[in-house]
Amino acid sequence: ILNTVAGILLGALSWYASYTSFSSYGNLIGLAPLILYFVAYHLLTGRKLNEILGEGGWYTIGFWFATWTLLKNVFV
Repeated sequence: ILNTVAGILLGALSWYASYTSFSSYGNLIGLAPLILYFVAYHLLTGRKLNEILGEGGWYTIGFWFATWTLLKNVFV
């Protein structure tokens, strides 16, 4: 459940970061919340990326992508 909530929040943050960006790299800026989430998770737990993905990280990425895509298509 926490990975799902984290994915939805990260998707909304990614959409907001890319939507409010005045740069032509808005979509890359939108990736920053997801990358920062996994870096912070790694630093706090000391686990490798494959361990993080095995513990529900794929759910986080899936819900992040679904939320970001939905918001980008609705609020363009």
